[in-house]
Amino acid sequence: MRDYESCASERPNSDPFLRRSMQQSSAGVRPRPRIETLADLVFGLSLSIGSIALIANPPKSAGEITTHILAFAYTFFVLITAWLIYTTYMSV
Repeated sequence: MRDYESCASERPNSDPFLRRSMQQSSAGVRPRPRIETLADLVFGLSLSIGSIALIANPPKSAGEITTHILAFAYTFFVLITAWLIYTTYMSV
């Protein structure tokens, strides 16, 4: 059985991922690292879980509705702020 490197050396630029990264680097666009994409996924999942928790136990009174919405808004604000700071420092 032949390994990947020997097959790739016989057919240069046959790998679509390699071709795409070469095209992006020649165009001046840097590909997103996997850790940056994973971080975006984690922040998005955190916001989704927060919204599901908001509707998971329905409030019984107007005061509870206000408390739940304010708690969600505060959490949303903190997570978005952390995400913006993170993406600012991680972008090259």
